[in-house]
Amino acid sequence: MKLKKPLLFFLLLHLLVLPVCVSAAPAAATDLKTLVTRSQSKMLALQNYHMTLQTTIASAVQGQDFRTLTTGEFDLQQKPLLVQGDLTVSVNFAGKAFNQSVSQYMEESGNQLTVYSKVNETWTRQQMPFKYNPVQDYQDYIGAIKSLAVKSETDQQLVLEVVATGDAIKERLARSFDSMNAFFPAGFKRPPDFFANIGDMAYTMTIDKKSGLVLEMNIDVSNLMSSVGVTLVESMETLPAEQKQVLAKIFTQMKMTTTISFSQFNTTDPVIIPEEARNPAP
Repeated sequence: MKLKKPLLFFLLLHLLVLPVCVSAAPAAATDLKTLVTRSQSKMLALQNYHMTLQTTIASAVQGQDFRTLTTGEFDLQQKPLLVQGDLTVSVNFAGKAFNQSVSQYMEESGNQLTVYSKVNETWTRQQMPFKYNPVQDYQDYIGAIKSLAVKSETDQQLVLEVVATGDAIKERLARSFDSMNAFFPAGFKRPPDFFANIGDMAYTMTIDKKSGLVLEMNIDVSNLMSSVGVTLVESMETLPAEQKQVLAKIFTQMKMTTTISFSQFNTTDPVIIPEEARNPAP
């Protein structure tokens, strides 16, 4: 699979595991879910915002260290969904390094999502059915919360420790994954047990007390990626056993963390898709 194809899934994976929530005022732990519900309504009411992403992955391939750093800047309009983003993926393997930059636009129109990607100065255009928008899936976010606790607090910010239930994460990932068939190789089918071993997920969330809006999230998705990766490898029936062992070990050893920051609430510049993206040269 080419690098540009999984980037939408990569972005949406982050969006769908984010219960973008929390209210302005501090409170006892027993009241936090109510505050989360109110804050979620505020976040969903935003017209637009800016998002920065930094993800690190570390593993090993046959004794050689493998590390990646992905950084991204995104302007996101919620209704209808319209996104402009720039991603840079830096890979270091066995002492060698290379970078790949991607510019991308996403545009919701009716029940379709169109993705415009620029890689190596070449634009491509892809479409897929858009039946599930994790950014707007309000009830799932609230229902996914298993526990909430205050980790730290200042006059300006509140930091929460959140645990999301594994069952809710499985359902959300399955719906989002199945909605993106166009971005996977022809004939690819998700194994029925693809998300079966996913457990609860813990992360931290920093909230601005004055506005009640989320400023930052820190998520360790190592266990999630290990579970999904190993299940995927085991489903590859034509892959030799030795290669399966190598790939499974890569995922088992994988450490993956993500920091996502939100800013410029309702103040981002309009997202305008360039003509060369809409109508790429043959």
